[in-house]
Amino acid sequence: MNTTHSSVLVTEVPGYAELQREMHDALRAQHPEWIDEDGNSPTCDSYEARFAELLFDHRVLR
Repeated sequence: MNTTHSSVLVTEVPGYAELQREMHDALRAQHPEWIDEDGNSPTCDSYEARFAELLFDHRVLR
């Protein structure tokens, strides 16, 4: 077994844009009460922004 390369295909690892979209959709599906009548969701936006910060911080600190 070759241990110098990951056995996970690159196509199996979601990119940031896909993770962001999945989180966006999941938050809104799981918490429809967070969505305003105009379709905006400050609570979801806050969670999404915090997620982005955590990903950035993790990447910078590695």
